[in-house]
This record gives sequence, C-alpha cells and structure tokens, in this order.
Amino acid sequence: RPDLAVNRRTTVLHLDPLGDEAMATLLDALVADLPTDARSALVERSEGIPLYAVETIRGLIDRDLVVPREGRYVLTDATVLQAGDLAAPASLQALVAARLDALAAPERRLVADASVLGMTFTDDALAELAHGVPDREDLLRGLVRKQILRIETDRFSASRGQYRFVQAVVRQVAYDTLSKRDRKARHLAVAAHLEAQPDPTGDLAAVLAQHFLDALASCAAGDEDRPTLLDRSIQLLEQAAIRARALGASAEALRYLRLALELTDDDRRGPLLAAAADAASASGQFQTAVELGSASIEALESVGDDVGACLAAVTVARSMLAATGDNLRAIEVLKPHWDRLEGQPDAEAALLHAGLALASANMGVGAAKEAEVYVNKTLRLAESLGDRQVLCRLLGTFGRLMQATGAPFLGGVAYGAQVSLARELNRPDLLSNALIGWGIELVQHDVTKGVECFREAVAAYRQTGNAASLQASEVNLAIALWTTGEWDAVPALTARREDEAFELGLRVVMAVIERWLADARGVEPLPALPTLTNDADNLSDLAWYETGRIAELLRVGAVAEAADLGEKVVEHALGWSGLGDDFMHLWPRAVTAAIAAGQLERAGELIRPVQEAPSGLKGEALTAHLHHLTALLAIAQGSDSDVEADLRAAIMGFDQYGSLPLTARARADLGRWLVNQQGRAADAATLLEKARAAFQQLGADGWLLEYDLLSVGATADTPATA
Repeated sequence: RPDLAVNRRTTVLHLDPLGDEAMATLLDALVADLPTDARSALVERSEGIPLYAVETIRGLIDRDLVVPREGRYVLTDATVLQAGDLAAPASLQALVAARLDALAAPERRLVADASVLGMTFTDDALAELAHGVPDREDLLRGLVRKQILRIETDRFSASRGQYRFVQAVVRQVAYDTLSKRDRKARHLAVAAHLEAQPDPTGDLAAVLAQHFLDALASCAAGDEDRPTLLDRSIQLLEQAAIRARALGASAEALRYLRLALELTDDDRRGPLLAAAADAASASGQFQTAVELGSASIEALESVGDDVGACLAAVTVARSMLAATGDNLRAIEVLKPHWDRLEGQPDAEAALLHAGLALASANMGVGAAKEAEVYVNKTLRLAESLGDRQVLCRLLGTFGRLMQATGAPFLGGVAYGAQVSLARELNRPDLLSNALIGWGIELVQHDVTKGVECFREAVAAYRQTGNAASLQASEVNLAIALWTTGEWDAVPALTARREDEAFELGLRVVMAVIERWLADARGVEPLPALPTLTNDADNLSDLAWYETGRIAELLRVGAVAEAADLGEKVVEHALGWSGLGDDFMHLWPRAVTAAIAAGQLERAGELIRPVQEAPSGLKGEALTAHLHHLTALLAIAQGSDSDVEADLRAAIMGFDQYGSLPLTARARADLGRWLVNQQGRAADAATLLEKARAAFQQLGADGWLLEYDLLSVGATADTPATA
C-alpha cells in the first residue's frame, strides 16, 4: 500500500519541482495501472508539486474511484476518469488560500490584480490595475521572497524577466477571491491597456479575446454592455484565428473559431463555420473539416450567400479527398455550386477555387478531358482577375494534366513557371506545392536533383504549418530517398503514417515504401497496409495500394494473384499520369510479378505501352527500366538475344540517373545471367562484387542473401525485382 503521508505545508509551493518523469514515477507508485491519458494530465497539472498528485489521489479514494486491492491502490473496475476528477483538490486549494490570507492587505491586492493578468505579467501591466497600492516594487520583491511569485529566468522564454506565479493553483485561488464585478472591471481595464499598445501584426488579439471572454463570463444578467462584449469577443477570436493561420498554427486557429461559434447563433455562424472547416483541414482534421464545412454550406445557403457556400464546398471536397480518396463524391459536392455560379461576375473568386478543385478531382479518376475543361476556364479566369496566387496553383494542375496526356516537356515548363511565380510572390505554401510538382518532373530524369527539390519543399511547408500539405512533400521525398538509396533517412518520414491527420492515400504510399524497405532488408513481417475505403476511386491511391499487395502476395507464393494485381496497377497508373509521375516506380513491379508467375505474354503486354511510346515521353529512369525489364523477360523466355546489351544499358542508365539500388540490382541480374546462362564467371566477377558492396552499403540483407546464393552459381526461376 503506497505511503500518502506527504508534508502538505512544505510542498504547497515547491521551489524545486519534480520533473515530468519523476512525477510520473510518483503517480505509478501511488496508483497501479493508471491510464496513460490520466497520468499525463496529472503530470501536466501538478506542475512538479508532489502534494497536488497526492491530494488528487486522496480525493479519488474518498469517492471510491480508487480502492486498495492486494496491497496497492488501483482504479475501480468501472472507473473512467474525467477531466473534473483531476482538478486541483479542495484540500490543496484550502492550503493555498490560507497562505494568501496570511499576506498583508496590499500584498493580497497585488496578487489578486496579478491573477487577472494571467500566469505571467509585467510590472507595467500590473501598474495599470494597482494604482492605489504604494511601494509596489518592494511588495513584488516580498512576494517573490515568500514564494508566491517568481521571476522568469529561462533565456529561451518570451516571458524572460517577467513575474510569474509559482504554480497555476496559486494564481487560480487568488483569482477566485475576486467578486465577479471586480473581475469584470479588472479584465476590461487590462483590455483597455492592451488596446492602447501598438500591435501591427495582430499578436495581441488572442490575449485581448481572452480578457473580453473573461469579462463576459463575469457579467451579471442585466449588464447593458453584455452585447457589446459579446460582439467584441467574437471579433477578436476571428482576428486571433487569422493570426494563428498566418503563423502556421491551424489547430490553434480552429480552437479560437470554435470558441467564437459557441457565442453566436446569428448570421455570423456560416462564415465562422467555413473558417473553422478550413482551419481543420489545414491541421489535418479532415473528417472534422467535412462536418464543419457541410454545416457552413447549409448555414450560408440559408441566408442566400451562394458564393460563401461554394467556397465552403471547396473545403469539404478537398477534405473528403484527403479522408477517403472519394473523387466522385467530391465532384458531386462541388459541381452544383459551379453550375449555379458560372457566369456570375460577383462569383469569379469562388469559381477560381471550385474550378481548381474540380480539375484535380477529375484528374484523380482519370477524366483528363473533363479536367482540361476546368483547367482552361479557370486559367483564363485567373488571368482576367489578375489573381496570381490561384494562377500559381493552376500552373501545377496544368503541368500534371500535360504530363498525363503525353506532353511531359510542356508539363515541366508549367512546373518551372509555377516555382518561379511562387518565389516571386514570396509565399512558402505556394512554393512548397510548386516544388512538389517540379520535383516529380526532375525525378524522371535525375533523382538527386529531385531529392534536393523535395527537401526544399519539406522545409517550405514546415514554415507554413500546414500539416495536410506537408505530408505530400514528405511522401515524395521518401520515394526519392528510396530510389537514391538513402534508406536510413526514410523511416523518419514514414513514422507518422499511422497518424489519422495523414491523408489516407499518402498513408498507403508510406506503407508501400516501408514494405519495399522491409523486403530489401529481409525484415519480417511486412508492415501493415492501410485499407482503402470502398469509396476510394483515386487512381494513384489504387495503384499504390495494389503495388503494396503485390509484395505481400509474392512473399506467400501467390504469384498468379500478384500478376493479376500487376495488370491493374499499370491500368490505374496510366490512367492517373500516363508515363509520368509515379508510373516509373510502380510499373516495374507489375511486370516482374507477371514474370514471376510465368505469365510471359502478359509481361510483354505490360511492357508494350512503354516500348511503343515515343522517345520524348520516356525520361532517363523509365528508359533504363525498359532496358532492364526487356532483358528480364528475354531471360525468362530463354532467349539470349540482346540480354547483355539491355542489362548493360540499364546499368549505365540507372548509374547516370543516380540510383544506387537500381544500379546494383541490374548488375546482380547481369552477373547472375552471365554465370548461370552463359558460364562466364570471370566476366561476372566485377559486376557481382560491385553489387555485393552496394547491397552491404544499403543494408539490404534480403537482397544480399539472394546475391550470395547467385554468386556461387545457384539458379533462380524468378528474376530479381527491378
């Protein structure tokens, strides 16, 4: 049974509080198997005061929420701790109140005034409230000496040099001593002081909003200024949300907007819901964004604001795509708004965003012709309005459309123009988006330059704080690092894929990359693959998901099923991006799955679209893959014709392209063929040694095992995966 005999008097205001780890250890000693969330909340609220934790547990014991069992305290079987259960216990509040009551009257006045200012405050701010208190500075020094206050000394804190309450419970007890009338008067006095300060960036909006909210909460039922305080609170919360979004703190912006929504049920509700939906989407809370956005559409349409409803529908559609990958549903949500507003001069700004989203959704299901209609209309609309920010985004959509429809050079030009315009506009969010498209184009030709581009995109997105968009740059960087052979850097990027704030399709891609890495390194079992919903219709997501399933099927010997999926992979990848974008990563695995299943005619059919494509549509990487796969098919067919030439062309192409793994695999395949089919062990020696060294450098134990067998002349029916 734990010892709860802690000295209450000496630990109320502990000068040297326990660290989080020590406090967690104390809690574990007090109550066995305390839920993780409850323990974390107690650690945070205790602020290093052991007595806080002990008194809270005592309170839980008094209410039979914690009981002794087999020599230790445990939660009762039916107990689910709520936030109120972990609040500062009455016993501790009484101890703090007793200490405050023992202060001299001027000291109590100062502490009460300071409690209105918050946990930290400056002497100048306190002076605005404590006009009638003489010798204020001496009294403050005395309160520091008595461990009621302390001076912030953390050199990394923005509050350095300010006064601070030693613990939150001290501030709360002092605040509770004020009457509602006194609280309201003091909050309004502080607000007046803050509003008189210069604030060009709006940083004070959140602080001001809190003071007006506190004043509002302290109003009496008949106070005439209540409507004014309500309006000012909502206005400041909106301003605070705008400032938070500008700083990349989208989740904080959502919190401010939710507070504002709690205060209003009038015509302001629709725009507030729309802003909240946008903030939720930016912070990766996609389902919340769909719910808030849908409510905002209804609210805005009810007051005849069709333009606002259209913009809210854009947020809903984009969030749907992120949450479920359902492009057709997104089109269903958006198209009525487009049809209703098209041609209306006052709706052009909303049509810009709707057209951009409709183009993207149609691209997602491979409807390039429909997408082109929206791209063309929206491009011209953006030009006529001079909206260069939307034009910047449209250049990326246009680039993707060109790549998917057989004009990769023109697509690359569009991506390059998008990057230049984003830099000119000095918008990190636009730049990061542009760099992703430009990086995808670069990866077709030089993977090292692609990696540099994606790294810059990641850095730019981190400046914006847009969690939803950061994911796309991290995913593309992970693919590129896999391709170059910088495998040790990949897990840090894929680690967050279980986070529900990650778009479903991007989580699938991350899981597939983890599977490739596990396969190459001989790791068991393969990482789990997220399940796509039945509504998922994004061709890219489907192609990646099916590729991930191929790795799993080949491991268990289900080669025929793997070959069937491979055909779907190629169909979906071609529909999504033609021979561009991710096709070069997915296509080789589909072909080798067919070869592994002995379905050589099918493998030839899968190779044909690339084989017959004009040379201008094939980048360096795809050309090297074509040589490699053509050679592997010829080996499987028992043909020696052009095998060596194709494999040597693949080795040279992959090496110049910058991919260590692909170069090593091609060398291993050529070495194996020379030994096993040609009996030319001496010619194979250098190739195999270079492949061995590369596998060792990569830590590719799975591949190295296969190579070790082949290097001594073993045969294999299944060619190595490209």
